[in-house]
Amino acid sequence: MEVFKRPGSPSWYVDLVHPATGARLRESLKFQGSKVEAQKRARKRQAELEHEAEEVENGRHPITVQSAVDLYIGALDTRSQRAAREHRYRRDALFGHPNDAQDARRAGDTGPRWHLEGTRALHSLTPADAEKLVLARTREGKKPQTIKHELALLRAATRYVGSIGYRVPANMDWRVPKVGQKTRYLSPQEFDRVLSYLDPDREVQGRLLPDHIRGARREVRDLVVALAYTGARWSEIAHLSWDRVDLRAGTIRLWAGKVQRERLVPIAEPLGAVLRRRLAERGTSALVFPGPGGRHRARPTEAIGQAFDAIGLNQPETVAKYGRATVHSLRHTFASWLVQNGADLGEVADALGHSTLNMTRRYAHLSKSGTVAKLGGILDGVAAHSQTRDDPNAPHEGRSVHHNAD
Repeated sequence: MEVFKRPGSPSWYVDLVHPATGARLRESLKFQGSKVEAQKRARKRQAELEHEAEEVENGRHPITVQSAVDLYIGALDTRSQRAAREHRYRRDALFGHPNDAQDARRAGDTGPRWHLEGTRALHSLTPADAEKLVLARTREGKKPQTIKHELALLRAATRYVGSIGYRVPANMDWRVPKVGQKTRYLSPQEFDRVLSYLDPDREVQGRLLPDHIRGARREVRDLVVALAYTGARWSEIAHLSWDRVDLRAGTIRLWAGKVQRERLVPIAEPLGAVLRRRLAERGTSALVFPGPGGRHRARPTEAIGQAFDAIGLNQPETVAKYGRATVHSLRHTFASWLVQNGADLGEVADALGHSTLNMTRRYAHLSKSGTVAKLGGILDGVAAHSQTRDDPNAPHEGRSVHHNAD
């Protein structure tokens, strides 16, 4: 390796041999200072080439953390995966969004905010970095489920870029926060209270609400009915189009982008009434529940959660015992209705669009009372049969009774 200047040029050049190809290289160092400093820069360039040669030999190239996440989200977009939208929110939370500081000030949060260094090489991430992320996000007040989703995004992005030839961390044994599996569903009384609260004709302080507020309440009430009577995920209802609704047959074809699967659900009469009214009032949108401007609704409307809070479903003692009532609780409510009225777990799994039966086992406890009664009836039958068998004078089903002649 040698540094030199070409005639008439103030910049230093380096003459070296590429460590991977053996080819002779002459490159400008784009530096005009002392020869000693030029030699330092030349040695740095040599080290860079050696590192690149090592990566090429291993068949993998380095990539930054944020570039890996962006590539993964871009791939989801190409496949029209709806998860891409939620992942963008998580990406902004991980790496920081230009509006983060302003939003924090509006919320009264003036403390320091932690973000993952997006320009860092992905393969340099360690379990210690994952632990740092968990602790920092926990201190910021983020819920375990939120942190778990952020780690899951990093994992998924790492797997994806690794599959297309990029270098990934050697150790992905990251500690993931434990998330309590409280399956909150609404009792029939709670569900009725939600519908009553959202009734657009309900008087407040002895008078009807203004028309625009009544219209907004009717919209939220329709969404609650649709979510509860289909067991749909929010994205499935937000993207539901009229061509998937067959009022004559009484069915809806729901497309679950999460598992890339379609399922058929019946239209119960409360939902049928909502759909018939909305069809009669339908404008130009192809969506059954269009958002502002006729577009897809991105996130669940906050008005549903506000209604739950207003009628007391999320009192601290209730949340501690049963979990918080959220929009997703309406999906659990649908499942609870099915299980408590005789549907087996396989049927519930099909209705919910679960990919495995294990996901449905969280509802198994809801059928215990019916199972106990059923088992009790079986045991009563066994006991009655046992008593009959012990009585020598009683006839036995399925065989004759013989008496001795003497």
